[in-house]
Amino acid sequence: MKSELGVILAVVLLGLMSIFFGVMYYLNSGEINGQTPGDSMEAKATVRKREIKDIQDKIEEYQVKLTVRSEALDRERDAYEALKVERLNFEKRYTDRQGVKKEGEEFAAQASAINGKVSELKGKTLASINKEVSLERERMDKNVDTASKQKTEAQSRVLNLKEAYTKDAKLHLADMNYQKSQLSDTKEILKDLTQREPVHAVIHNRAAGKVILSEPLRNFVAINIGTGAGVKNGFRFEIYTIQPGNKHKTKAYGIVRNAGVTQSECMIETRPIELPTDTQSGYVATEPEEIYSPVAQSGKKGFSAEVMTATKTVMSGQNMMDPVVEGDLIQNPFFDAGRQIIFYIAGSKEVVGERQKSAIRYRWTEIKDMAERYGAKVVAEVDTNVNYVIAQKNPGDDPEYKKAVDFGIPIVYEWELFRFLDNK
Repeated sequence: MKSELGVILAVVLLGLMSIFFGVMYYLNSGEINGQTPGDSMEAKATVRKREIKDIQDKIEEYQVKLTVRSEALDRERDAYEALKVERLNFEKRYTDRQGVKKEGEEFAAQASAINGKVSELKGKTLASINKEVSLERERMDKNVDTASKQKTEAQSRVLNLKEAYTKDAKLHLADMNYQKSQLSDTKEILKDLTQREPVHAVIHNRAAGKVILSEPLRNFVAINIGTGAGVKNGFRFEIYTIQPGNKHKTKAYGIVRNAGVTQSECMIETRPIELPTDTQSGYVATEPEEIYSPVAQSGKKGFSAEVMTATKTVMSGQNMMDPVVEGDLIQNPFFDAGRQIIFYIAGSKEVVGERQKSAIRYRWTEIKDMAERYGAKVVAEVDTNVNYVIAQKNPGDDPEYKKAVDFGIPIVYEWELFRFLDNK
């Protein structure tokens, strides 16, 4: 296509050039022949120039058309090439399809042959299975007959053994009743000989130190123990005195505010409190934590602690008629200067919801945390190294409690520690 256009374009250009040179010869022919052209020649020249201009315009127009046509031919050629590629691809896919078709036909033939063999094997297998099932059924029928005979014989033997067992059981039961009667009497005698009552610990007269300076008006005291003995800021000590007859009298509670190495500064705790009251006996508690009446104390057979329901509001702190003085003693049941106290908490550790079943007021974990805060140790079982057992509700349900009683370890009841477990 491009070669044909080139020839056409060359012919057109050759014609235009011939016309141009002819015109130029005509215009200059007068001078060549020694003649002077007139006005008519100039007019003709002008006409010829216009004709040349028109021819040039047409040449440009032809060139534009030639360009457009050339681009169209290029597109047709690209489309033709694309069609050739597509045709080749189609031929390849067709060839592949024919190959797949041939393979499919071969596969169908093989499948047909295999299907025939499977049918043949299936028939043989079913025949073999039916034969084996028939033989197995005959064997099972024989086994069932044998088992039925054995069952009848076994039932007869069991009936005879049952009669013999019933006879022996009656004799054995009579003998056991006699033995139990003898054993019960022996246990009662042994219990009377070996039973020990729990030893109640006297924890509130075990002084950890004493007051060496007292300023009642400032509610300030100084004690003779400090960080060297394990005292820390925030520790709470009961300040008390022993009156004639070994009577324990609480004067106040001191909170350590500045613990030194050998002595500590304390502030007397002062706040309004409600003291529990036993309306039946008229007993008024000495501390707000003392919520159980001493009229029915636990630890004795047949008795339980009674909760005091009434209250009486008073101001805690020292009595200015009997203030804290130098020489008064201090104590905390969880603290002993210079040594570590070991406790075991007796009672069921089972927790229902958020409450421990055997707790009277505090969970065993709360008691453990407070004891460890003062440097004491709480162990998981009783041994001879335990100093005190803290008894919660129904401590006898705990096997370790019985062991502690046998060891003679002193018992402390949970409500006796309330004033030291609640520091609010």
